[in-house]
Amino acid sequence: MNDENGCCGSKSRTMKDVSEVGEVSGGVRIRITDETVKKEVVQEIVDNCKHGRCECMSDAAKAKVTAMDVRDEGGEISIEMRGELSAQDVRQALAKSKKSV
Repeated sequence: MNDENGCCGSKSRTMKDVSEVGEVSGGVRIRITDETVKKEVVQEIVDNCKHGRCECMSDAAKAKVTAMDVRDEGGEISIEMRGELSAQDVRQALAKSKKSV
């Protein structure tokens, strides 16, 4: 029987549940804090965002982004976003994200 948290009681997680957002020189970094999240899933999310296949970020916030890349440094996955956006812009976008990780 399914419950409100999904099959077997495991709640579906999105990027906001498994990441920390912080401002860095020239942009924002989203650091994935859950080591069970696969880089391929993060890359798919970034690709969807880059190609306009998601609606998480407002048009105003999208216009501020000049580059977005997935990084894997010693197993620590992060998303580097360059441009004039703030951590708050990114947190608001992550709050709207529906893609499970």
